[in-house]
Amino acid sequence: MDIYATGCVAYWLLTGQLVFTAATPTGLLLHHAHTPPTPPSSRTDRPIPEALDRLVLSCLAKNPADRPQSAKELSARLNDVAGTTAWTEERARDWWTTHQPVGASADG
Repeated sequence: MDIYATGCVAYWLLTGQLVFTAATPTGLLLHHAHTPPTPPSSRTDRPIPEALDRLVLSCLAKNPADRPQSAKELSARLNDVAGTTAWTEERARDWWTTHQPVGASADG
C-alpha cells in the first residue's frame, strides 16, 4: 500500500483541495519531494480533529520511515482518532456536491 498516496487522497477528502499545486508537472513533483504540506485543518472551514491532522501529515512525511509502515498500522491509528463522525450516504452526497471536479458526472 502506498501510504503517501493514501495521505494525498485523505487530504483531498478532508479539504476538497490537492496537497500541492504548481504551474508545471516538474514544479508539482518538487513540491511533493521537498515542501512540507500545510495541515489539512488550515485549508478547510470544517473541523478536523488534531489527531487526524497529525495522522494525515504523517502519511505525507517526506521520509518513508516517518510514515505509518503498513495499512494495518494506519487503520489502527485512524481507529484511535477521537472526534470523528461516521461517514454516511448523506455526508458523502454533501461532500461531492461541494467538491465534485469540474466536468465530472455524478452518474459516472
